[in-house]
Amino acid sequence: MKNVMIRAWEIAKEGAAKFGGKVREYFSESLKQAWSEFKTRPVSNSMFNHNNIEYKFPFPIGEELPALEGSEKQIKWAVQLRNEFNITFVNFVNALLDKRLKESEVLKIINLARFLIENRTSASFWIENRENINGNKLQMLQSVYTEFKAVI
Repeated sequence: MKNVMIRAWEIAKEGAAKFGGKVREYFSESLKQAWSEFKTRPVSNSMFNHNNIEYKFPFPIGEELPALEGSEKQIKWAVQLRNEFNITFVNFVNALLDKRLKESEVLKIINLARFLIENRTSASFWIENRENINGNKLQMLQSVYTEFKAVI
């Protein structure tokens, strides 16, 4: 989130320099633009690091994800939501690791998230669970846990 704010101020400064006026007059619109950039940004690496231990994203960014089913409009929205889940999952895992959750348990959660992304191909699933993408990821993961357990 800090990066979004920094980027918003940069955009506001650029606007003030280009069109005149005070930087704070441009901040509201620049924050919207920075947030939009953040949500659609490509992540160049499929790994993240916590206490010098590298972990993989549930689904490496750039790797082709399974196709979604639904209307064109639903699919477009669900693709954004699914990508957001994948990207924000890093912060979620870091929080779990900070709470001293065992590494083996964290790896199970990462595998469960990968299973979720691979097997929930209905656009409506991602749309119905959109509040959990940035909020309660555990609730979202619990929805596929029994199915995941049966496959292991």
